[in-house]
Amino acid sequence: MKEDASLLMQQYEATPLFISGSDINEQMVAICKRNWQKAYLPGTPSIVQIDALQVKAPNLEAGKTGIIIFNPPYGERLEIKGGGKGVDDPERKQRGARDPLPKNISDPEFVDFLVQFGRHLKDRFDGWQMDILTADMGLAGQLRMKETKRTPLFNGAIECRLFRFQIRKAVSPP
Repeated sequence: MKEDASLLMQQYEATPLFISGSDINEQMVAICKRNWQKAYLPGTPSIVQIDALQVKAPNLEAGKTGIIIFNPPYGERLEIKGGGKGVDDPERKQRGARDPLPKNISDPEFVDFLVQFGRHLKDRFDGWQMDILTADMGLAGQLRMKETKRTPLFNGAIECRLFRFQIRKAVSPP
């Protein structure tokens, strides 16, 4: 497997990869840049501090699109399994393997942000793919987009889903 992966990596070494990122928190931007350097990755990604509702698609060649990766906060701002309560907390209900993940978006500001973000994506990122890693099954619906794929994953001990979307421009009513 290691040889196969190495051959595949060599195949794409000459292909330039444009990576752009943003976060509203300047500390996260700095951490991302440091991690890039620590990983000895080539070049420098374009990482900026900006509100997600202000982000514009980078200038790519005509007909080219990209991938957006969105890892919203959970366990801090959202009341999600794996969040604020300790493992030994008797109030923390243990979810069984077959129990559904919660739909717990309870912060009205965050719900409003998700609705606005979904509109922003449709207006500015038509044709792009977006992947969201979240522990909240209700989050994807707040974007007003239908996922094309749903993959169960774990972020540490927190059970999550990786939702994939194909972003399409909003159709205006006639």
